[in-house]
Amino acid sequence: MGAIQSLNVPVSIIMGEKDELVPVMEVRQWAGALKTPSPVQLHPLPEATHFFHGHLGQLKNLLLADLAAK
Repeated sequence: MGAIQSLNVPVSIIMGEKDELVPVMEVRQWAGALKTPSPVQLHPLPEATHFFHGHLGQLKNLLLADLAAK
């Protein structure tokens, strides 16, 4: 976590709530523990898996909207 905590830019984490590789609670805990100068935005996609199969359009739209807001 050390390197990411020194980032002085907005941090967004996009995750699938049906991730079969990384437990959702671990991602939430990790994101909550990050101490960055800018707030950490967590974007869970309810039906998405680790690789976002069938949800790439939703991932793209969320990413583009997030980048446009920053």
